[in-house]
Amino acid sequence: MYNISFHQIHYFLITAETLNFTNSSKLLYISQPALSKQIISLENELGYPLFIRNKRDVKLTPQGESLYKDWSILVKTMGKNIENARLKGRFINRVVNIGWIDTFDFDEYLENILRNFLEKNQEIEVNLEGYSFKALKNGLDNGKFDIVFVPFFELDSYEDIGWCHVEKLNFSIAVPLSNPLSKLDKIDVKDLKNEKFICISETESEHGAKRVIETCKHYGFEPDIKKYVPNVNSLILAVQKGEGITFCHSKTNVTNIKTYEYDNPFEDLDLIAIWKKNNTNLGLESFIKELKQNKSAK
Repeated sequence: MYNISFHQIHYFLITAETLNFTNSSKLLYISQPALSKQIISLENELGYPLFIRNKRDVKLTPQGESLYKDWSILVKTMGKNIENARLKGRFINRVVNIGWIDTFDFDEYLENILRNFLEKNQEIEVNLEGYSFKALKNGLDNGKFDIVFVPFFELDSYEDIGWCHVEKLNFSIAVPLSNPLSKLDKIDVKDLKNEKFICISETESEHGAKRVIETCKHYGFEPDIKKYVPNVNSLILAVQKGEGITFCHSKTNVTNIKTYEYDNPFEDLDLIAIWKKNNTNLGLESFIKELKQNKSAK
């Protein structure tokens, strides 16, 4: 049995790639004499030279060329074996729990993603539940959800996460049918200067409330906020009752309200998916892969 360390194999492979002891020692963060000593020790243990050294250059011996080829494969295989062993300590959770804004329509695009995922992973069950912004964040933090779908402006509320863009969304002005503006074919944000606004509370969605204010400021006026409400359902209900107007996503499920799309001055309103980096559910990994594949295919 040969007394050879993994460090010696690593030193040999790097030197065989560069064929330069000075450059190799820099890459390995050791001194050149220390590297030479390790290579000589390896050659002595093997019983044959690995390099032909002269004043002009360094070359591999036939034995060195053979070991370089075989040990390169060995190191790659070892890395794969280590990763496979790591995955053995994990498990495929048979359930992927998905959180979704409760007032959003789950459209055909996302239904196709779910359908494709379930066809490829028939052993995995998917639970889809709708909640408010705050409940989704809390659910992701405490492990209730593996992944949540929220507007991009909610991203800064989350920590230690991975995320990906899912779908481009449009924003609309939501006007109660009792408001004279609802009789017009088209309106712009500038037309809202004298209107009362309903906003979701900052405790529910800090960035959602700020987005309303920043949008109005972009169009040259401060919004007259009449009321803050605790969730999106209450927001839509207040508009339906004629208490004021608001902004909503194009995915928001609204009835008895007139909506008008407008030119969005910001680029942070699209739909994204968020998950915790430390989530070890392999079912979630498969779902994220499906999301990204569908995104690249669009």
